[in-house]
Amino acid sequence: MSVFKNNGLELCRSFFLESKKIDFLLLLGERTGHLPIVSKILSYLSDSDLQNVAKVSKTWQKLCLSDRVIAHKIKQFVAKRKMLKENSWVINPMQRSNESTPKKKRKPLGCWNENYNFTKIKETPRSPPISPRQKKFNKYLKVSMKLGRSGKLTPCPRCSLPSNVNDDENSGHCTQPFCSFHFCLQCQCAYHYGTTCKYFITSSPSSSPSKTVRYKVGSRQSRKALRRL
Repeated sequence: MSVFKNNGLELCRSFFLESKKIDFLLLLGERTGHLPIVSKILSYLSDSDLQNVAKVSKTWQKLCLSDRVIAHKIKQFVAKRKMLKENSWVINPMQRSNESTPKKKRKPLGCWNENYNFTKIKETPRSPPISPRQKKFNKYLKVSMKLGRSGKLTPCPRCSLPSNVNDDENSGHCTQPFCSFHFCLQCQCAYHYGTTCKYFITSSPSSSPSKTVRYKVGSRQSRKALRRL
């Protein structure tokens, strides 16, 4: 505090005692008139710091602008910053549009939800339920595709599903794994190995046994028979 004279020293002492915070630029500049010391302190600051100092208060701004060198540094810094801002405004139009639009509140998975429109999702149309008659027809059709030209089918007495016909044994065998019934084509009962069918015993000698009508696979008669099922 040796830089002050008697009146300045007394003023400084009273200022220290009364104030909890000390505005040293105000004390050195306006109260005691030591502007060269203020200019010396400000000369150690960078251009950006000088601009920040000038924004603190009107007193500090007045002290900064009272020195020509300091005022020139601040004006150059402001002009340079303005020019850089204008150049970036022209070069980055996308950034400009982003800055001009108000920012929205961020939501979890917001980006993903915007890109993925849930309303565009369409459920695959469900096929109408198949009737039992249609299911039965499909099974007959599926089995008939595996048969040869001489293959024959007949309904199973138990499950009414397709059965393969064996003309040599005069029998039928159900194609469904859950049934697999082996039956006689005449009496529609379980196949009797090596024994005479009861159908021939009970029938009169004059009357000839009625044979089950069997059609070739793929013929018009077989398709009509399948439709009746």
